[in-house]
Amino acid sequence: MTIITLLPHITKPTRITNHTNTFIDNIFLNSFECETISGNLISDLLDHLQNFLIANNLPMCKERSNLLIRDYSNFDKDSFQLSFELVNWKHVLENKSINDIFNSFFTTTSDIVNQFKEGIKERNQI
Repeated sequence: MTIITLLPHITKPTRITNHTNTFIDNIFLNSFECETISGNLISDLLDHLQNFLIANNLPMCKERSNLLIRDYSNFDKDSFQLSFELVNWKHVLENKSINDIFNSFFTTTSDIVNQFKEGIKERNQI
């Protein structure tokens, strides 16, 4: 994971029994610039520990005014769902190769999504 700049922040076993200590949970963060505190919370009730990560000075949070949110107030959910229900999925999925099936599925779903994107506006977060 470090090859793709994801740093592990849980470095101790996360499941502990009388016979084993197992490292089964991970938290990765792709920022080298922020200060972090991470670890496991110990509980007598479970053999599985809860994990936490506290990150300060995240670069992506410094310029909050540039963040956008999606406004779904004008989005017609029922028409969107109906568009998917009206697709002849058997025809979409009947291609021979997995690549053809994926391309057909992707094209069909993209066309539907693009029809409804006018109902979803991006605006600055307050």
